[in-house]
Amino acid sequence: MTTGSQFRTDTVHRLTRKGHQLKVRVDDLPGGAEYGFVLVAGDIADGCLVRIHSRCVYGDVLGSEDCDCAAQLDRSLDLIQAEGSGVLIYLEQEGRGAGLVAKARGKNVQEHTGVDTFSAYQALDLKPDSRDYLLAIVALLRLDLESVRLLTNNPEKIRPLRYVGIRVEVRPLLISPPNDDVRQYLEAKRIKRGHLIPEELTAPETAAPNPESQSMPLVGYAFRAPRWRTPKLPTRWDPRRRTRPEPARAALITLRETDFDTVTVWEDDDRPAAPRTRGVRARLWQGIKRWWSATDRAQGFAGQVPPRVA
Repeated sequence: MTTGSQFRTDTVHRLTRKGHQLKVRVDDLPGGAEYGFVLVAGDIADGCLVRIHSRCVYGDVLGSEDCDCAAQLDRSLDLIQAEGSGVLIYLEQEGRGAGLVAKARGKNVQEHTGVDTFSAYQALDLKPDSRDYLLAIVALLRLDLESVRLLTNNPEKIRPLRYVGIRVEVRPLLISPPNDDVRQYLEAKRIKRGHLIPEELTAPETAAPNPESQSMPLVGYAFRAPRWRTPKLPTRWDPRRRTRPEPARAALITLRETDFDTVTVWEDDDRPAAPRTRGVRARLWQGIKRWWSATDRAQGFAGQVPPRVA
């Protein structure tokens, strides 16, 4: 069992979290408290769980739902508490090392331009990520840890530990995005910083079909608004001009003479009068046909006898 020969022991106490108690001890990071602290839970050994976490005031303190920082910290502490031991290294590197004011300026750029957080930093002449993990490495070496299970999605935290000879087993923290802002944030981290986040976790959600919003089946009668089309003039001897067709035949002629834009559906009891539902352009076309018929009669065509149709 590793105890850490350079780690203080006068800070051991019980921590109650989510109804359970856990023995912890705390020490400052090498260099002083302004750089962060180390929290050791239980009796650690090689292969214990380790979380290296950078401070996020918005998420950790204010409960912001614009990032996954608080969710990752909470998940890490849940895993450490369930196992009974582990290490939390809390770094004072707000805003990916740029500070809280720079982080707020970046959010202002995001809201006004719609770019992601890394592009917003570049627009402000800031590095997308200026954090370093040297003090975290020194803290782990002081704890005499030769291997760890690292709770992270960030490859920039994995490489430095392996560089100094610490064996690292990566345990990704897969957080389901609670809203579209977090989903876009995770997508930017995956694409631009190479975070170990599955693509399907950041894919836009497909809305489940709402039964109440489904189109109702066509019932009753459908009258549709016609578009203008070049009329096909019947010949002067067309028998349809001399005799009034039966209602069924008239309905077929009406549908053939119109083109369809929209459909209005109603029940039999609510069916309006047909001429009123056909639209202005349809009534105009009927008026033009009546005018043509009147013109033909004025020219004497109405008195001619049409040939018999077999």
